[in-house]
Amino acid sequence: MKRFFIYLLLSLGLAVSSARTMRDFLVTEPGSVFLSISVGTRMDMIDYYDAGRIEWLTGLTGGEASLQVLTDDYCRVQTSAVRTVEARLLTTRCDTAILVIETVGLPIADSRVTCYDSAWKPIDIKRVMKYPRNDDWFKPGTDASTRDSVARAVRFVPVKWTFEGEKRDTLVATPLLADFHAGEQATQSLMRRAIRDRLTFSIKGNKIKTVK
Repeated sequence: MKRFFIYLLLSLGLAVSSARTMRDFLVTEPGSVFLSISVGTRMDMIDYYDAGRIEWLTGLTGGEASLQVLTDDYCRVQTSAVRTVEARLLTTRCDTAILVIETVGLPIADSRVTCYDSAWKPIDIKRVMKYPRNDDWFKPGTDASTRDSVARAVRFVPVKWTFEGEKRDTLVATPLLADFHAGEQATQSLMRRAIRDRLTFSIKGNKIKTVK
């Protein structure tokens, strides 16, 4: 019952904003990100985590999910055997946004990056970062002919996004073209010559800047 009233207060926005941490946002997410995990199950996950236990709990669709990491501004939840959700708070003194990475692992890992305000309403990712365009993936000095060859050869660019660093203040995007084009030696060689191994971004407050 105590947990229910805590959830109710958070849902109504009555909690003191400065005291809200990732655990509060994990509980109040309305179901578009953690769509297969009920609020009650998320609360149970937090209770187990606080007790030093990482438990696999049954979700709404019958699959199992687990809270892997939880800090004041970050969480990682394995929502199924093939899907992982990472979320990090982007906080200033007067504003909070939530950056979410959803990664599906089959057949090749591929991520979707979205951003929400403190009420879990979607906001344009461009408000917090310059999202990479196709040209950003090319290594410096890649000539036009090679770029054209890549455009013809690449059917799809799977990109795995993740947070790195002790404070999860580094955002990394890794293209997995070599995995996607496994067995195509000529295409893989072209990718290695032309495509960056990763793009890196630094997180400061509620802004994300490209690391040159």
